[in-house]
Amino acid sequence: MPQELSNRKTRLKTIQAAKKRLEERKAAEAAAKQAADQGTPEQSDAAKVERVLPQPRDQENFTDPDSRIMLTGGKSFMQSYNAQVAVDAKAQIVVAASVSQSPKDMGLLIPVVNAAFENTKEMPKRVLADAGYRNERDLGQLLDLGVDGYVSMGREGKPARTPSKSCPCGRAMQKKLATKRGRARYRKRKAIVEPVFGWVKAVLGFRAFNLRGVRKVAGEWNLVCLALNLRRMAKLKMAIHA
Repeated sequence: MPQELSNRKTRLKTIQAAKKRLEERKAAEAAAKQAADQGTPEQSDAAKVERVLPQPRDQENFTDPDSRIMLTGGKSFMQSYNAQVAVDAKAQIVVAASVSQSPKDMGLLIPVVNAAFENTKEMPKRVLADAGYRNERDLGQLLDLGVDGYVSMGREGKPARTPSKSCPCGRAMQKKLATKRGRARYRKRKAIVEPVFGWVKAVLGFRAFNLRGVRKVAGEWNLVCLALNLRRMAKLKMAIHA
């Protein structure tokens, strides 16, 4: 048993600290949601967020409070982080890597695109992303950035629902992906990014983070991607001289 839970006094302090962190996190999430709904962070006294208490199912991790419970590919739940990458289509080099505490990919597309621009000093001409990233705001921002986006509007193997009239970018994207060219371009996504995650697990043997805290985990993920890039570049160089 961890030292902080081994006796009554330290166990009580640890639980109280975890409870306080959880209450503060839920209150911050509620405030952020209300500010987004109203379009401004400034609230009147009558509209201020009331104290939000955690629900019985809400949890806080003693070992790594920054981590979150997420659904894994095997349909099980684990204390996790959400690792993101942007991959160059030609060489399959990771050009951006980040870590999120959000269990969903929604809202993470533009930050990764911006990170790729910061690292390469070039805005991607075309971006391919699966249905987890679809949302009207990000699709609109891709247009504003001049990026030719191909974001799936439905899960693979399932018919995509037509977005409402209030989502013109989503409707345009669905129409775009229904064309022969749109389908052909989007199909390339799997062959570009999915092998990278496979190499991380099978070639590097990396399947779990060793550090704790979102900042340290982000650093660890960047080191993993750096190691993968070095191996990839070495292989490409050998192929050129073969």
